[in-house]
Amino acid sequence: MPLPGRLDLILYQGDSFEREFLIEQNVDGVNEAVDFTDQEVAAFIRTHQTSNKVIGVFDISWPTSEDGEDIQDVKNLGIFYASLSSEETEDLPPDCVYDIHSVDPVDEYTKTWVYGKIKVIRGVTRG
Repeated sequence: MPLPGRLDLILYQGDSFEREFLIEQNVDGVNEAVDFTDQEVAAFIRTHQTSNKVIGVFDISWPTSEDGEDIQDVKNLGIFYASLSSEETEDLPPDCVYDIHSVDPVDEYTKTWVYGKIKVIRGVTRG
């Protein structure tokens, strides 16, 4: 099983953040979208890898149609969005880490797909 991919993120303090992820895996020499149907996807932020305290949790959402309705079978496309509200980015330290993993609730198989550092650029204007 290959290791997760690394993707470092840059956020601006106090701004909303959203990033689209397309997760693919190599199957017999061909990249195929990961099927997240029946998977629980989670993404946590910590100050460092060995920290026990979670300081942020990305909201994971799936693509929707133009009228805002959920698309049937969208989880088999390997695409999801990870987002944070402006209130959540306001309180993040200048440097932290995250990862995104999925868990199959039936057999509890866990796979980390993406990990990286988060650099938070300090805001200047405050309300």
